[in-house]
Amino acid sequence: MRALPVYMSESSPKEMAHACRDSPNLGLRRMAQDLRTAGRTYRFGTTPAERMRWKSDITRGSRPEAKEQRMRDAQEDREGKLMEVKTRKESSERRRLEYMERTKEEEERNE
Repeated sequence: MRALPVYMSESSPKEMAHACRDSPNLGLRRMAQDLRTAGRTYRFGTTPAERMRWKSDITRGSRPEAKEQRMRDAQEDREGKLMEVKTRKESSERRRLEYMERTKEEEERNE
């Protein structure tokens, strides 16, 4: 897609479509058709560019709530991993003790 004049890039798809539709430039007229069809699929009047910008804001953590959420997620992950390690250690210890008991019992039976 060709670069648009600034005043057009700031406007909504519908406004852009109207501006392009009357243009003598065939490429712009075709783009107007694309914009009209695409404009129907936009959810809540947002363009893909706006959604990407919001998404990057959230993932980059420029919003405080996004940053807090990331911190909470990281903390939960750490706690989850610690619990996993603890349970693994406990279960391996339990298995080792059970094995020791069995071997002692078997040795006693054999004697």
